[in-house]
Amino acid sequence: MAISWTQLTQTDQVDTALIDSVEKSIVFFKHSTRCIVSKHALKQFENEWVFDSTNIEFYLLDLLNYREVSNYISQITGVYHQSPQIVVLRNNSVVHHSSHENISALDLYNKLY
Repeated sequence: MAISWTQLTQTDQVDTALIDSVEKSIVFFKHSTRCIVSKHALKQFENEWVFDSTNIEFYLLDLLNYREVSNYISQITGVYHQSPQIVVLRNNSVVHHSSHENISALDLYNKLY
């Protein structure tokens, strides 16, 4: 199944996502558009994701253009910034995070279900 990404461009979206995390899982994917490792991690994640996404909201963050949003996510979650990185929220709490080669669609799915 293809992932339907919402582009993350404002801190207000993060605040809304936190509220929404009570009803569904929120996935923030921090991506550097100039980094080959990040491009590979994103492509691999998208190719591996074959699961139902009904109860998951996916956000893609372009770190080069919206670094302040990334900093805000780190500030409110307590998860140290890395790139590439996923941070997953459920019920206003971080339930999973990983970076670089540890980003895995299967691991994420297993954490959520």
